[in-house]
Amino acid sequence: MFDEKPEYKSTYNEGMFQIQRLNNLYLEAQSFCNKGDFKNYNIRLDHIYSELCADVNKSKKANEYKIDYLRISTDYLKNKDNKAKAYLCLKEKENLLRNIQDDVGKGTRRQKDFESGMT
Repeated sequence: MFDEKPEYKSTYNEGMFQIQRLNNLYLEAQSFCNKGDFKNYNIRLDHIYSELCADVNKSKKANEYKIDYLRISTDYLKNKDNKAKAYLCLKEKENLLRNIQDDVGKGTRRQKDFESGMT
């Protein structure tokens, strides 16, 4: 009788909050990028990866994503003193993160993927 634990279900949609956190991190990342502060730009991109990490681990492309992310991160560290190369590495990292976000269902929703009901 007392051994049974009640089953709790959240009344909040965590996915919506995660998308909001991701948006805020992208805004911060872009602000640092625009200022040329690549160190903090990179840190914000790492925070974005952390937000997506649980979804990445469940993805069919998990190994591919992890290898690409590690390669780009290593390239950035090798080139962080060269502003032009560092910028290109970080833009590649951001593009990878945006693709991951789309692939795990936390990004762009394309018209072909749903019926809008609009004509």
